[in-house]
Amino acid sequence: MTAVSKKVRALAALCCCVASAQAAIVDIQPGDYVALTPGDYAVTGFLYQRSASGPYKAGNRTGSARITSEVAALRVSGFHEVAGMPWAWSVVPLWSKARVAEGTMPAVFGQDAGGSGDVRLSATLWPVADRERGEYLGLTVAWFEPTGNYSNQRILNIGDNRRKLAFVAGWSTPLTNSLRLELIPELAFYGANNNYLGGRRRTQDEALALTSYLRWRAALQWEIHAGAQFNSGGESAINNVGQNDVVRNTRLMLGVTHILDRDTIVAARYGADTHVENGFRLDSEWQLRVGRRF
Repeated sequence: MTAVSKKVRALAALCCCVASAQAAIVDIQPGDYVALTPGDYAVTGFLYQRSASGPYKAGNRTGSARITSEVAALRVSGFHEVAGMPWAWSVVPLWSKARVAEGTMPAVFGQDAGGSGDVRLSATLWPVADRERGEYLGLTVAWFEPTGNYSNQRILNIGDNRRKLAFVAGWSTPLTNSLRLELIPELAFYGANNNYLGGRRRTQDEALALTSYLRWRAALQWEIHAGAQFNSGGESAINNVGQNDVVRNTRLMLGVTHILDRDTIVAARYGADTHVENGFRLDSEWQLRVGRRF
């Protein structure tokens, strides 16, 4: 291996760390695939607080750093009908701050980053929307435009400086009068970042994710949900040098939703990784979500 290739590989060993929590690129919430009535609009605000440790390589921890971050996001959605089927659009801008809170990382990684993230545009069509039986099947196309803050002088960034495309399917079905199962597979494709670390070219293979939720209506205005997510794929290359950094991680989630009225919900969710192959391990993620239908 040449000296240049060794340098590229050493830099890229940190590349998988930039996403402090490797996960599905579309963060699906419980109930997202229950179609609202055509003509409705919805606004949902999100706050996240995350802490991750590592990095890990081939399942082994290779560093003692801890990265913390805060994220605020806003999702605006509209629900309509086409050919007798419900469909919805959504726009999601976000803002974030991230920092190396403990330990040390190489200088090229960076110490902190902040600003706006890449905006997400998506559309969902429901071929199945049986409101009487409570059965729903939705198909989503999500596009990420590189509008976020980005610097080619460090690895830690809020924006990705590349386009991303995800195909998502969501199935929501009742098991009993108070228990509901939701399964959400995702296939993600990544464009190239041609300005990575001073002009290098970073590419990434497609990635797969499977998210599941079990929702229990504990009382008229309270719902408890448990979730799991499995991620695989997404090996990266820098200047055509493969990095052997395939993502394989498992995450568990637990949350509660309070239904204030038929149009307003407040929800909280906690999540953490139970297994990480490469990158950083998500030690904790707290999410607060407030949604309002109009």
